[in-house]
Amino acid sequence: MSPKARESVITSVVLLIIYGFLFAQTMGMPSTPALFPRVCLILLTVLTVIMLYLDVRKYAKDHDAESGVHWKEIAVPLVAFAAIVVYAVLFDLFGYFPATAVMLVGFMIALKVKPWWLILAITAGYALFIYLMFVVWLKVSII
Repeated sequence: MSPKARESVITSVVLLIIYGFLFAQTMGMPSTPALFPRVCLILLTVLTVIMLYLDVRKYAKDHDAESGVHWKEIAVPLVAFAAIVVYAVLFDLFGYFPATAVMLVGFMIALKVKPWWLILAITAGYALFIYLMFVVWLKVSII
C-alpha cells in the first residue's frame, strides 16, 4: 500500500471515530432536535466511506503516488476554518454586531479590498441595514 493510501485510511478512521463519538452524544438529546445532527453525521459517514474506498482503490496499486500533504494544498482552507472559529468565539463573547464587524473587516482585508474607507463604509452600511431591518422594522431584540 502506498503512503498516500495509508494516509487516507488513517484520516478516514479518525473521522469515523469522531463521527461515532458525536453520534453517541446525540443519544441523550430529544428525538426531534437530534434528527438534524444525526442526519448530518450519517451523511458525513457515508461520504467518508466513499472517499476511503475511492482513495484506496486509486492509490493501493500505485506505489509511486506522491505522499504527504503539502502546505500549499491546505493553507487556504485552514485559514478560513481558523477565521470561522475566531468568529464563533467572538460571537459568543461579544454578540452579533461586533463579531460580524470584525469578520467583515478581516475578510475584506484578506481579499485586499482597497481603499480602506470602502471597508469601513461597507461594514457600517451592513450593520446599519441589519439593525434597521431587525430592530426597527421587525422589532426583534438582537443587541
